[in-house]
Amino acid sequence: YAGTFTMSGGSVSDNTVTGYGSGGGVYVNGEFTMSGGSVSGNTATGGRGGGVSVGYNGFTKPPSFTKTGGVIYGDTDGAHTPGSDENTATLGNTNGHAVYYYSESGGGRYYCDTTLTASGNISTGDPLPGNAGGTLNGWTRKQ
Repeated sequence: YAGTFTMSGGSVSDNTVTGYGSGGGVYVNGEFTMSGGSVSGNTATGGRGGGVSVGYNGFTKPPSFTKTGGVIYGDTDGAHTPGSDENTATLGNTNGHAVYYYSESGGGRYYCDTTLTASGNISTGDPLPGNAGGTLNGWTRKQ
């Protein structure tokens, strides 16, 4: 089942997913739209997407991540500081401390480790470079 989550305000903070879980704060198989609010202080222990994980596992509609406002905090060193705004993916850098996005239909995997304040849009056919390691506005394409 593909879902839709729209966040226009408020906060998602101080949550933890354990095991090989993804999305310490928000996990959506489908569409995530953010126009306001904040995602902070969350941890994906052993997984990806400390703050947000948006993905696709075989559903007919591809996933999408659209952000027009608000803030999703990152963590540049991967060592979560308790009580801070940092979101952390304990698998380390390149696993999306702030956001991890994936599409199993060949659309690719992308991550953002640093704090994401700007608007952004990732979906199948997005403008990110096609090679691993390419970057655009804080996003990096991962194999």
